[in-house]
Amino acid sequence: MRISQTLGITWEDGIDLPEGTVRFYDQKGRRWRTLPLHPEVLTRLEVIPAVERDGRLFPWGDRHNVYRWLRPLVRELGVTFTPHMARHALGKALNADKVPLRTIMAAMGHDDVRSSIRYQDVDIEVVRAATAKLPRLRRASQT
Repeated sequence: MRISQTLGITWEDGIDLPEGTVRFYDQKGRRWRTLPLHPEVLTRLEVIPAVERDGRLFPWGDRHNVYRWLRPLVRELGVTFTPHMARHALGKALNADKVPLRTIMAAMGHDDVRSSIRYQDVDIEVVRAATAKLPRLRRASQT
């Protein structure tokens, strides 16, 4: 999910603990989407007392407030990190796990294949294995 989508999640409209899903409005696609929650995220949400499950899931009103909070934290930790980097890492991890492109598109919320294709890096070993399956080449004089 994009950071703006994540910040718009509310307990009332977005989190379905029994189903283990999150529902959000995708501004780019102009529609509601539903994605499965990661099991660890679901476990953490389930321990939040029912009386506290009200309103927005996250306290930040917009992405700028997230960055105001995040920048000092990553500086203190000595790492480079942005929410977009996490999104990009998801696409790359799915590709590394040989997940089909259509699944990557669904996970990333892309409607256009061109948006997801950037995560489809060519793995030299995959190319090597694929070409090894091709019939042996013969010289023209051998035919």
